Amino acid sequence: MRSIEVEVLPSRVAGIVAGLPPTKISNRSLNFDFVRCGRDVILGDMQRSIAIFVALLFLSTVFGLVTLAMVYRLADDQRRTKRLRWLLNWWLKGFLLPLVLWVVMNLGISWNLQPFMPEVQAAQAGGGPWFPEFLRVVGEGLFIVSSYWAAVTLIWTVARASRGLKGEPRSDFKGLCLTCCIGMFLPALGIVFLGG
Repeated sequence: MRSIEVEVLPSRVAGIVAGLPPTKISNRSLNFDFVRCGRDVILGDMQRSIAIFVALLFLSTVFGLVTLAMVYRLADDQRRTKRLRWLLNWWLKGFLLPLVLWVVMNLGISWNLQPFMPEVQAAQAGGGPWFPEFLRVVGEGLFIVSSYWAAVTLIWTVARASRGLKGEPRSDFKGLCLTCCIGMFLPALGIVFLGG
C-alpha cells in the first residue's frame, strides 16, 4: 500500500479537506492512503487515456485491414479496381464522416453546443485538463465506428459475392457462412453473459 505525506495547515479548510473537524488536526502533517495530487493526477490520466486511445486505434486498424483484405479477396479479378474504389468511397461516407462528426460533437465548440459525452463536459467545466477525457472518448468512438463499419461492409460484400454463385459452390458458401455464424455466436453469447 502506497502512502503519501501531505502537509496541511491547521485551518478550517484543511479540516474540511481532510474530512475531519478542525479541532482534531493535531500536527502539521497527515498520512493519506492513495492520495493523488496535482501533476500525478494529470500525468496518470493522460498516460491512461493515451494507452486506451492507442489500444482502440490498433483494434480499429485491424478491423479496417481485415475488411480491406476480405473485400479484395472476394472481388473478381476484373472488378477489383472498381470494388476498391467503391470501398474508398464507402470508407469516406461510412467511417470518416461519422468519426469527424463524433470528434466535433465532443469538442464543445460553443456555449450552445457543449460536448456530447458527460465526462468531457465535466472536465471542460472543471477548468482542468480536459484533453485526456476527450482523447479517451475519441478512442471509444473510433472503435465503435470502425467495428460497425467493418461489420456492415463485410455483410454487404459477402451478400454481393454470394449472388454470382450457382449450384454446389453456392451450397458450400452457405455452409461456410452458417459455420462462421455459429462460430461467432459463441463469443457473442459469452460477451452478453459477462454483461456486455
